[in-house]
Amino acid sequence: MTGGGHVAKKKDARGRARWYPVLEAPRDPESGRRRQKWLGGHETRKAATAALREALVTVDRGLYVEPTKETTGQYLEEWLEAIRSTVRPTTHASYRHLIVGQVVPRLGSVPLRQLGPGHLNRVYAQLLTEGRRTKAGGGLSPRTVRYTHVVVHRALKDAVRWGKLVRNPAELADPPREVRVDRRVWGAEEVRAFLVEVEAAGDRLAALYHLAATTGMRRGELLGLAWSAVDLDVGSLHVVRTLVDVAYSPTFSEPKTARSRRSIALDPATVGRLRRHRTAQAEERLAWGSGYRSDGLVFSREDGSPINPQSVSLALPSTCERPTFPGCASMTSAMHTPQPR
Repeated sequence: MTGGGHVAKKKDARGRARWYPVLEAPRDPESGRRRQKWLGGHETRKAATAALREALVTVDRGLYVEPTKETTGQYLEEWLEAIRSTVRPTTHASYRHLIVGQVVPRLGSVPLRQLGPGHLNRVYAQLLTEGRRTKAGGGLSPRTVRYTHVVVHRALKDAVRWGKLVRNPAELADPPREVRVDRRVWGAEEVRAFLVEVEAAGDRLAALYHLAATTGMRRGELLGLAWSAVDLDVGSLHVVRTLVDVAYSPTFSEPKTARSRRSIALDPATVGRLRRHRTAQAEERLAWGSGYRSDGLVFSREDGSPINPQSVSLALPSTCERPTFPGCASMTSAMHTPQPR
């Protein structure tokens, strides 16, 4: 396209007279044929002329985007595949969960070129009131809806970069403010009481809770910990990987940041607890015989296989359902891997 053009009148597929902006390109150097790009029709010549003027300005600025019938849903699916190798598996899984589960059902049929901030604001409002995909229903938290906006914003920013959109409609959208909730944190006495009770109950995850309480390790770090990274004689361990839930499947991953890869000193009580845990684990190995998986995990299922991170999150609240432990929600939150931002 060079910047030339005109408006032309012709009938559309329904037989209605419409005015069309027509962009002119240089003639084909080989055939000498005229090359034109007909844009969408308008009811009046004035409207078509205004649309032509706007198109010529975008052409002159190098911002012209070829008309396309691609829908928002088609683009978002394409985008998810395009970025798969550029983000962590857990991040991609969270993107897909929100895009496919929440955004596409509500915006998928909207032509990408026609997507505006109003469409996005309506989706955010719907998610706040009816976004939960459970029998109980209800809305998503403002934080989750805001995170949805962050994902959509990134996707549409790439659409601009790839020449599919002139501007990012998410720039003008209004996601909800994040409401911060103050969580009550357990005191030292409450932590001790909790650890005593899970030990007395013979909870299989008691050693995991003990290590979480004394080191502050995240849920994924605890579940990804191997005995090869633990030195009980010295009293230390090394965080070198995590176990994350990708599409409901336990998957080993690198720590999220370089700072997360670290060494942690262990106090004598924790060393003693891990020694007892290793002895109990050896007994399980003997009981399972050849059916035992030798992954070398510190915390595993009875057969040695990895524990799904979600299982730990579900087990902890049931353990804490006692008035003695009012801060259990805090500990549950602390054992979660932070949501990607």
